[in-house]
Amino acid sequence: KNLDNSYTVGQPTLYDGTFEIKHIGDTFLDMKDWGKGIVFVNGINLGRYWKVGPQQTLYVPGCFLKKG
Repeated sequence: KNLDNSYTVGQPTLYDGTFEIKHIGDTFLDMKDWGKGIVFVNGINLGRYWKVGPQQTLYVPGCFLKKG
């Protein structure tokens, strides 16, 4: 979700979100439709992505996730 429910095209924007996990395990985040940015999961920087570059998915080790 957008932190202030508004954004300006071409300007940086912060989003945060949550999800529930039933089974802990290694996975990937598909960021192909997100443009350009950085992803943090539970305070851990997973890395950068860019839709025109080679890095469009980010590996998430299961030990970075919390059940529930």
